[in-house]
Amino acid sequence: MRLLAAIALLAACRSSGGGGSRTVTVNTFAGDQPEPGVTVIGHAPNGEVIDQTNADAVGLASVGVDDDSLVTAIFPGNLGALTPVISVITVPAPDAEVSIHGPTRNNAPPLIVGALQVDGPNLNTADYFDIRIGCATTRVTRLPADMDVGACSMGTDTKLDVLVAGYHDVSGTSVLDGYGTGRVTMTNGLASLNVPAWQTTRASVPITLDGVAPLVEVELLSDGLSFGREQAIDRALLWTGLVVDASRITASLAGIDAARITTREATGAPTAIAFDTTNFLPPVSKSAALETLDPATITWDANPIGDAVNLRATWEAGGGVRGAPAVPTGPHRVIWDAVLPPDATRATLPALDGELASAIAPTTIMPVDVVLRYIDSAAYSDFAGLYAVGIYAGDTLQASTIAPRPPDGELRVSHAIGLR
Repeated sequence: MRLLAAIALLAACRSSGGGGSRTVTVNTFAGDQPEPGVTVIGHAPNGEVIDQTNADAVGLASVGVDDDSLVTAIFPGNLGALTPVISVITVPAPDAEVSIHGPTRNNAPPLIVGALQVDGPNLNTADYFDIRIGCATTRVTRLPADMDVGACSMGTDTKLDVLVAGYHDVSGTSVLDGYGTGRVTMTNGLASLNVPAWQTTRASVPITLDGVAPLVEVELLSDGLSFGREQAIDRALLWTGLVVDASRITASLAGIDAARITTREATGAPTAIAFDTTNFLPPVSKSAALETLDPATITWDANPIGDAVNLRATWEAGGGVRGAPAVPTGPHRVIWDAVLPPDATRATLPALDGELASAIAPTTIMPVDVVLRYIDSAAYSDFAGLYAVGIYAGDTLQASTIAPRPPDGELRVSHAIGLR
């Protein structure tokens, strides 16, 4: 695929507005890696462009704004002819500097750093074994077995956390026959786990609910790596022997075109799980309205709860203008995240023109593709605290947490889907 860097070249030659009463710094990241070439636009609340530039080789951009301005960053930095998704992130202009974390680049092939050998005693009732090492799972029909180990499964050191479980199926449902766990060392590209004996029961953690009936899911993490998310009804089940450094418990309350989701982060494995009404943000109703498409403007009713409000709207863009160097020639999806103080009631896309407008501006926005989310993190007391650490709108297709996950504490979200 021929990569197209014309947007960067275009902005290097000129600024769309070239104005603003002051200049601010915007640091752009693909995930946590600096992202060069990102288009950065300073614009008025009504979408009028004040200044436009591009991030340099280390993801840094200086753009002109006024005191009431917004800043919009467009990811990825260099659009390709077949770029499938363009992420547009809008935030209030900072006093001096802000960091915007867009989608992580996942186009690099996985780096294989070694191999894992797994063996154990006979488990005649099992038809297959799942070997999980954090960011990868392999299914085999017998042991001993080998699997490749990618760099993403190594965590922060040379030790590898392993869970191997044998199953058989009954009416399409997997039934656990036995499991073993271990934290083994990778030496010269080889790690080995020999399960001495299969465990057949799992430790149980009670769940207490008071005034709410959420769907509860429990995720165990070893050295920062997830060992899967499991639904828990009246209790959660742990893998005995698995070194659990942290746990993530997600509780979801569904409504009509709405939901309230609380994610609880904690050090170590949980010993008890409890939720009541105070663990959730208040419910919100569908109130967003599409005011205009030129430029795209969405308004909603004031509902100042939590630390921030996140308007997420998505739409399909066509092929653009074939031959126009800055426009992906294939169909692509645009995802717009506006992250604003919780008392905000409107968001407007920059009033783009020319090739960039062809790549970004919507011709229609479907009601089901508009989500209004209120976010509250235990780590911050208000929007200023959340904003100071940077805006994390990094998940492309799935809604991001916006705020970094607190190491210990809850991140609460209340959202409504659609237009009124």
